Amino acid sequence: MHEFHAICSEGLLSFLREEVLSHNLKIQSENRGGIFFTGELSDVFQFLASTEVSSKVGVSLAGFSILDLDEFYDKAVNLPWEKVLGPRTKFKIEGKTKDCLPDSRFAIYKLKDAILDHFREIEAPFPDVDLESPDVILNIRSFQNQVRIELLLHKSSLTKRGYREKAGDATLRENIAAGLLKFSGWKENTILIDPYCGQGTILIEAALKLKMGLYKNKNNLIAKRILINLFPDFDFENFLPEAKVKAKSKPLLIGLDISSRAIEQAQLDAKKAGVEEWIHFTEGNLHELSFLLSQYPQEIERFIVTDPPFGKRLGTREDAVAIYTELGAYLKEHLKPSNLCIITSDPSLLGHLKLKKEAELSLKNSNLKSKMVKYKIEWKPEKS
Repeated sequence: MHEFHAICSEGLLSFLREEVLSHNLKIQSENRGGIFFTGELSDVFQFLASTEVSSKVGVSLAGFSILDLDEFYDKAVNLPWEKVLGPRTKFKIEGKTKDCLPDSRFAIYKLKDAILDHFREIEAPFPDVDLESPDVILNIRSFQNQVRIELLLHKSSLTKRGYREKAGDATLRENIAAGLLKFSGWKENTILIDPYCGQGTILIEAALKLKMGLYKNKNNLIAKRILINLFPDFDFENFLPEAKVKAKSKPLLIGLDISSRAIEQAQLDAKKAGVEEWIHFTEGNLHELSFLLSQYPQEIERFIVTDPPFGKRLGTREDAVAIYTELGAYLKEHLKPSNLCIITSDPSLLGHLKLKKEAELSLKNSNLKSKMVKYKIEWKPEKS
């Protein structure tokens, strides 16, 4: 039985574990960056097509122990690469190695040489190295004296859903946005607000969930002919049921930003994702929320889920302090009861909200140590 490996950002592991187990997959082991699992191929590929927080999912091609780089080459050159890489197949190698392979760059070069030398030895047409638009991505991982070579089951990172026209400064990655939504507790039939929405990633991820339910990654699978070579008995034409697209109701997703350029790009991205009618984007600031929310019944639960501007998206730390102070004060005055969930790479700013946190989660966001923090802003009757 094949073993698979799903990778996620540090901090999102608990959400990834829930996704893996929800597809009847058996966890073999896990570390801070991912989970190794086995299971029926139909369950594996349904997980792959629907995972929201994983950035990479691969199948193990080989695992072995080595002493040095030369032994790595000797074992890699003898693997049956012709089962994975056909003539002119474009491939790329990635890897983060340590211990027995201390330099990732040399390990990548050595594996590339081993693959090409293997085809030379069996006198077969060569595959092509292509770093820009590969058909296949191979991944090397090493720990102590153990090496694992994996083949990713998708054409590009699962953080790229395919709807983003271009990334702006400090744009939140799709799987981090999905993790933030999971952590917030947001659910269907509640109002979701991002008052600093930028290019709208949080809201687009939510809209895709509402519209399609599952299978966000279906179009990102690698070429079927390669999958058929690996899994010849599996029916790739019919492994997923048709996604049931829900009928649009009045948008419960609201995005605000003071940048007209950001709002314009968010609308373009939402249109490409096919969810433009599910989100109400508007240029404006926090204080316009009261008017926008006056159109909805008071009893609908409200979630404010956001990545407030900081760093490249904002001038100074003093500006950030002003934003957090204003947000906390506004929510306490105008949006009781509601739920707030924030991601930040500067936790010291959270004190300026003057809110009592309900839960927090540390994670890596684009290699920055960050925190997701959630709050419940409750309504309490005035004391007479």
